[in-house]
This record gives sequence, C-alpha cells and structure tokens, in this order.
Amino acid sequence: VDRQYRHVYVNQAITEAFVQYTALFRSEQGMSIVEFRNRERLHRCLALHAAQPDLGLTNAAFSAGFGSYSQFYRTFCDVVGCTPVEYARRAALRSAPVGALAAR
Repeated sequence: VDRQYRHVYVNQAITEAFVQYTALFRSEQGMSIVEFRNRERLHRCLALHAAQPDLGLTNAAFSAGFGSYSQFYRTFCDVVGCTPVEYARRAALRSAPVGALAAR
C-alpha cells in the first residue's frame, strides 16, 4: 500500500514539474513546445529543399521529421502564410530566367 502511494506522489510531482516547465518554455519562447518543434522541422525542411530542390517539399518535410502531410501542411500555412504549392510556384517564378517569364 505504501508503495502505491509513493507512485501517486511521484506521478503528481512529475505532472507538476511538466506543467511548470511548459509554462516557462512558453513564456521564454513565446510558443508551446509543439509549436517550437514544428517550426524547427519546417526550417530543416526548407533548408533541405533549398539544398536539394529535386527532393520536393513533401519529401523534405518527411526527411525533416514531420509525421504526416497534414501536420506539415498546417505548420507550413501557419508559419509561411501560404500553401506549399503556392510557395513552390512563387519560388519557381523567382528562379525562372527573365525570358522564360515572358514566354508564359
């Protein structure tokens, strides 16, 4: 019985410490741990895509640690302000030679 109460006490202490840590993290970083993690993954994704454009944004997202396309899409739209397709289209327009733009 004593051991059971110790487990309850330890679990409660861990929960309280986690709540305090997450509140501290949010106050220091201005975002939750999950938001921070997803932004870091997005930065890795964009760096991978810049280094290897043929990889594509979706493959770069999975390589950067996103577990699903919907998680990547939601984070991308929230952070970048447009969809991945719009971003790729804009990037293609920026990198196209001037003469190629007139031909479109």
